[in-house]
Order: sequence, then structure tokens, then C-alpha cells
Amino acid sequence: MYNVFEILYQQNFNASIRRLYTVKKAAAVMLAVTAAFICITVGYVIGSNNVNHYAFPENTFTAPIAASTQQQELGEYDINTATPEQLQNLPNIGPVLAQRIIDYRNEHGPFASIEDICKVSGIGQKRFENLKDYITVGG
Repeated sequence: MYNVFEILYQQNFNASIRRLYTVKKAAAVMLAVTAAFICITVGYVIGSNNVNHYAFPENTFTAPIAASTQQQELGEYDINTATPEQLQNLPNIGPVLAQRIIDYRNEHGPFASIEDICKVSGIGQKRFENLKDYITVGG
């Protein structure tokens, strides 16, 4: 026959075992889900042909290099006769700024010196420093 203390002890012990089993079961499920996530992620990265493709998509850096090479091959541009397309080959000159240069030239006449390009809105000293090796004013 069991006394009261033994019965209470047995009931508490059984409840503790059930709680411990439930915690272990939940931890095992969480561990399995985490392991599956890691396996899928690692498999995805290893399975790709080019891991750097995700950090650097194709042709990301080819345009600036090609533009730089093109500028070196083409040499200098006469800003008094250059077309908008030619002006866009210059460093930091896009279609809008190229059109401003053309408009300024049409309104004020030919540039007397390469420094006069600084009078065009959007071309300051810093941009001029990048352009001066690529531009001329004829002659």
C-alpha cells in the first residue's frame, strides 16, 4: 500500500517526465526545421554554377570599363563641333548635359577656350577637371 507522500511523489514525477518529454520533442522539431533550412540554403548556393553571380550580376562593371576604353581610343573632342552623341562619350556627360553644351554653343557662339565649358549649367570645376584631357576648341 502506498502512503500519501509516495502517491504525490509519483504523480509529480510522472508530470515532470511528461513535461520533459514535451520540451525535448519541441526542441527536436525546432532542430529538424533549422537543419532542413541550412541544408536547403547550402544546397542552393553550392548548386549554383557561379556563387559570385548573386553578388555581381553579369555585365555589372563592363559598361564603365568599356566607356573608359572608348574615351582613350577616341582621343579628344572639339566641343565647338561635337555632336550630342560624341559629347556623351565624355566622362560624366549624359544626354541632358550634352544638350546643354549644344544649346549654350548655339546661343553664345563657339567656345574660345576649354575653360569656357564651365559656363554651361551643370559643369563646375570638378567636372571640368575630369573633362579637360578629352576636350579641345579646334585649332
